[in-house]
Amino acid sequence: MAAVRILLVGDSETRPFHLSDRVSEWGGQCEFAACRAEVVTLLRGQRFELVLSRMRLADGNAFELIPLVQGRPVSLFSYLPAKDGCWWLPLVRSGTECISGPAMPEPEFMEMLEGLIQKRTGILRPVIYAAPSY
Repeated sequence: MAAVRILLVGDSETRPFHLSDRVSEWGGQCEFAACRAEVVTLLRGQRFELVLSRMRLADGNAFELIPLVQGRPVSLFSYLPAKDGCWWLPLVRSGTECISGPAMPEPEFMEMLEGLIQKRTGILRPVIYAAPSY
């Protein structure tokens, strides 16, 4: 089966450092964009199932990404750094805006992400997640 393609958005210093490593372990594939302009370029030429973005970007914010993925089979989540990791806010699920959805703490989001990748790739492993220590 094809790898789940994920676009990680934000400068390298502010991305959850462990995310791309975890996605690769689970059979997913990550691309990176530092700002909104790079997201626009990548979405024109490539297909992604997920876009995971920092809330504040160098040239805008994650809310400005919503129109770029609405109506496509793409989900968009934004993360907000917190004392013990980060919180994930769903903005678009499968092309439909869902800003009012509840935010997820990092362990819950990572379980959801791993399950999504396993379902898509057919690679099943026990879901074990321990929040990284910062």
